Amino acid sequence: MYFKGEYDIAITNFNKAIKLKNDNNNAYNNRALSWNKKEEYNKAIGDYNTAIGLDHNNANTFRNRGITFYNKGDFEKALEDFQKAIELDKKFNFLDYNIKLAKEKLEERKVLEESKAKQTDKDEKVTIEKDIEVAINAIKEVSRSKVKTVVHYTKVLVADIYVKNKRAKMHYSNAIYMNDPTEGNVFFDYLNDKIIEAAYLNGEKRTETSVYLGSFLPAEENDGKISHEDELVMWRTYGKDENGKEAAGCSVVLSSDFFKKNTIKNEDPSVKDKPEELLNVVYIKNQKHQKKVTNDTNGKIDAAMKFLKEHVKKIIKLRNKYMPADDFYKDIENTIFKQLSTISYLFKSADYDFEHEVRIITYMPRNSDSIKYREITETNKPCKRFYIESYNDILPFVKKIYLGPKVEYYQQWSLYFDYEIRQRAKELINIIDTPYQIKASEIEIMKSENKFQ
Repeated sequence: MYFKGEYDIAITNFNKAIKLKNDNNNAYNNRALSWNKKEEYNKAIGDYNTAIGLDHNNANTFRNRGITFYNKGDFEKALEDFQKAIELDKKFNFLDYNIKLAKEKLEERKVLEESKAKQTDKDEKVTIEKDIEVAINAIKEVSRSKVKTVVHYTKVLVADIYVKNKRAKMHYSNAIYMNDPTEGNVFFDYLNDKIIEAAYLNGEKRTETSVYLGSFLPAEENDGKISHEDELVMWRTYGKDENGKEAAGCSVVLSSDFFKKNTIKNEDPSVKDKPEELLNVVYIKNQKHQKKVTNDTNGKIDAAMKFLKEHVKKIIKLRNKYMPADDFYKDIENTIFKQLSTISYLFKSADYDFEHEVRIITYMPRNSDSIKYREITETNKPCKRFYIESYNDILPFVKKIYLGPKVEYYQQWSLYFDYEIRQRAKELINIIDTPYQIKASEIEIMKSENKFQ
């Protein structure tokens, strides 16, 4: 019943299980998951406390209770539970992301408490923030992609990195490096509110973007009738080599399992412990007097956007009770920037809807050790370019590698890739407790069939 969203029935069933055996750790843990879904956080925490009393070495129960504390807004206790879970079981080190988020929330709460605003206004800000998060999560939920395989167009030298190192990760770049200067603007065109946009831009002036993006296309659609694995327009636009030569790159086809983490027994499957969600890009079409979402047949995104706009306007109204020089005024604008930046890059013009793009859009706390950089030597550019890495290693999830129509010595590249993949497969066989293996014989390496002039 839990997985069907029928939480009351699930709770009733767990009540019966506990009555039959009141030392059933799993029953308390599972009932707590249902309480958490109903936002009955105190009841959930009570059940987790009982479960921990029965088994104080269960890392997953600490992880689950930490999630509930986080949802409740008790970030200090959430932090303690996440750290305890990792202490008990190193396999829970993915909670480092949650730890960074909790620490950032504690810093934000400290800034809020130190402001000279009225306590009632501080409390209202926290409440509205949660409502904004609800709206953003609703948009993401509707946009969640269900594609089985995706394709990523890139340079041949990048694919070389993927096959040479069995632990190679994919890089997701900071959003500021997007080539399209209109990225993020379509979202504000759709909101159609200059006051909200101005507040966002004021917040942007005080801090840097901490959103990272990965862009993909569905490998196949309509049961294979449409394929984006080997498309001429994509070779021209994205499949370039390091010198910008069109169609001289490659495309890498991946299983969508690449974006998932290994499941853990008795965990809430809807909770995101790692910052990777594969989302369908939302395409906006300009009509005479309105903007329309072209890929939202049920109108759920439009409804969520109206809810989001309503609550952003509420928080701006709260801001306007203070002067622009006040810390509380600035704090609200910083909040608007941070919140909206996590969703604005999901929206694009309907001019590109033929791509059916899917994206990873990740907010990464600015103090996170997960933020890495590579050195840049180009003139008049900063010497560092920032990115984060994918959660999983990439090679075990590769299905195909297409070499572009203009790749030179493609037969040599194909032979080389095949050899390197088989070597990595042999290396992984000898590693104990590896979460996955490489099936070299199932990875296809082929030349594009497109005729490129």
